Amino acid sequence: MSSDRGRLGVLSDTHLPKGEHGLPALLLRAFAGVEAILHGGDVVRLGALEPLMALAPVYVVGGNNDDEEVGARCGYRRALVWRGWRIGLVHGDTGYGRTTPARARSVFRKAPPRYESIEAPRPDPPVLADLGVAAPPGRPRGAHLAAPVPGPFDVIVFGHSHIPVCHIEDGLLLLNPGSPTERRQEPRASFALLETGEDGLSARMVYL
Repeated sequence: MSSDRGRLGVLSDTHLPKGEHGLPALLLRAFAGVEAILHGGDVVRLGALEPLMALAPVYVVGGNNDDEEVGARCGYRRALVWRGWRIGLVHGDTGYGRTTPARARSVFRKAPPRYESIEAPRPDPPVLADLGVAAPPGRPRGAHLAAPVPGPFDVIVFGHSHIPVCHIEDGLLLLNPGSPTERRQEPRASFALLETGEDGLSARMVYL
């Protein structure tokens, strides 16, 4: 039986396969029981996502480091709706603006011709306590929307910079989960969760 509570897994910029490295075990554990998984691009090869595909439907967009198969099969921007929340998914390397969040926002200024519906209701997701480590200084922990906002989207999910972003801007939730596999200059690798319930929609950053 489905419930009023639901969860999505969110990640980006995995850049796999790369040597012997794969998706972190903690991420796979956290994504067990999610209704779907959103990937913000720079997958590199779709086959690297097989462990995620075994957990839930995976919605992917192509990034600037992806091979042609990713873009051809998945596209470069997607407009999704999940439990009434409208989510724009894009890598963030294209669009207008000086920053990655600004470029990601610019792609979704107008309503799309249609939204793809994420329909995979499950029982209440498992409780995830003591997940990851404390947020590094100056890095986001989470954000919350009480209700859908005016305009064509409530949430923009993106990647590209490998820098975590999780805040409300002009009523819009901007979410960059960082990278769980290639942190670059960031102090921690990371991913995110989107959770909905009677009190609205919450984004939670998880640091590894």
